[in-house]
Amino acid sequence: EDPVPVRADRQGSIRCVPRGAEKKLIEWLRWYENADGVGPQNCVVCMEARDESTICDGCYMPELWPENEPAVLAWLAIRTQWVHAGIDGVRVGLNYAGAESGLRLGGHDLALWPEIHALERETMNIDAGKRKAKPKAPKNGR
Repeated sequence: EDPVPVRADRQGSIRCVPRGAEKKLIEWLRWYENADGVGPQNCVVCMEARDESTICDGCYMPELWPENEPAVLAWLAIRTQWVHAGIDGVRVGLNYAGAESGLRLGGHDLALWPEIHALERETMNIDAGKRKAKPKAPKNGR
């Protein structure tokens, strides 16, 4: 597919990526976060059951496009930089200073920030969905 302009980086340069790349990146994140009930843990269990270390033909892991690999590697490098709030420790966003430091120290391109931000937003959407689906405990033991 023809690449299309997606976003301007900090210097105002337009970066072009293939159509659908962000959608594929979000699909990978939903799998990674086990948002739809299938994630990396399923692959581990499957590999152990087959006594193999390869992905099977029935794997639910979405295809990771090569153009998304740098964003995934950057995301994995900063995935501990969440700000938590409330008694439940709900993730409310990334610690941007910590995330930027992690990206710089890890040698990741800061031009990946739009992808990081998209992954941050989707992670918070996933968390909100999980909270809605979680049954609430009765108040005062009733």
